[in-house]
Amino acid sequence: MRARTERGPLASHWMAVLIRPGVAAFDARRSRASWPAVWWSVAALALLEGAAVAWVVAGSGSQTGVSSLPFGPKLLLPREPLWLGLAAFAGTFVEFFLFSWLLYVSARLVGGRGAFLVQAYPMALFWGPIDGALAQPLGVIGSIVGLAARIYALALLGPMPASTHAMPLKRTWLALLLVVALGALLATLTFVCAFMLAFVFAGAWISSLLR
Repeated sequence: MRARTERGPLASHWMAVLIRPGVAAFDARRSRASWPAVWWSVAALALLEGAAVAWVVAGSGSQTGVSSLPFGPKLLLPREPLWLGLAAFAGTFVEFFLFSWLLYVSARLVGGRGAFLVQAYPMALFWGPIDGALAQPLGVIGSIVGLAARIYALALLGPMPASTHAMPLKRTWLALLLVVALGALLATLTFVCAFMLAFVFAGAWISSLLR
């Protein structure tokens, strides 16, 4: 028998995986996987993050700096609420699908058998509400909430791939370590390519000045 929450609205599925996290909670919702649900979840988060960034930048964020953690340095932002808000909106989609793809590749490398959609849907169920907690501009209180949300997200990233890829939990943590390794490799390659492009353009610019 399917769980009752399988037939409810999308918000009820968000609450179900957040309140009762575990492999069983994700198993009960795999049959509901659909691209419209994924896109609606990510789009709602993107709107929230874009509005939050624009609100902070239009306020005191450009002078005092912002951070989603209660400690550490703060990021100073230029006073461009519209463009930074749009960048945050687009960046939400890039962040979600890039991390989903890295996790999917890593899970497949350690023996996972799930499809990308089957993984993306349950991930969107908790990614939106938790990442939304990081978007609120509430000063120190908001930073503490953001730190707690990050810790809770790590706890959910264990049972979610175990359900979607039919793997033991030990392999899911190995897959997450591979995500870190692949992410570091991708970041390194991006930095090297950007450096090489900058070097080429700088050389061409200097050559034009010397002519």
